[in-house]
Amino acid sequence: MAFLEGPGQQRYKISAKTYSMIKTDAEIPEETRDRMSVAQKIRFETSIGTFNGRRHSDETKEKIRATRIGKKDSEITRNRKSESAKNRPPVKDETRLKLSVAGKGRDNSGEKNGFYGKTHTEEYREIKRQEKLNTPRHTCPHCNKIVDSMNYARWHGNKCKNRI
Repeated sequence: MAFLEGPGQQRYKISAKTYSMIKTDAEIPEETRDRMSVAQKIRFETSIGTFNGRRHSDETKEKIRATRIGKKDSEITRNRKSESAKNRPPVKDETRLKLSVAGKGRDNSGEKNGFYGKTHTEEYREIKRQEKLNTPRHTCPHCNKIVDSMNYARWHGNKCKNRI
């Protein structure tokens, strides 16, 4: 674990003692707290039990639920989750409004999209289809899949998950 600090983004490696306090949700002793910068204190206080302020979509929740079928959390884990949920402050209406306004400016769907109401011609679609069909293909030596150059570079060759 490391905290990134300041304009230069230097790394500050935390000690094993501080790491164990984070893992066990323990309070930071005053002498340790005095040595930590304000940014480190804020990160420590907000890192426990959060998902960076974001929420999972319903689809993601369903996937998580499916993988957890038949598994049970320990009593300690259940208590931590309960305390985390109780201590989470509600989002203010003013904050919700600001987020809503900020998001509306980034919308590029519907009539705001430059290609709205248009379609590609059959000729253009055939040209693009032929380009795709004529791209060089590679066979991965580890999984024997035939893939295009871009996927080979990203997922196969030396990066293949079937590589021994």
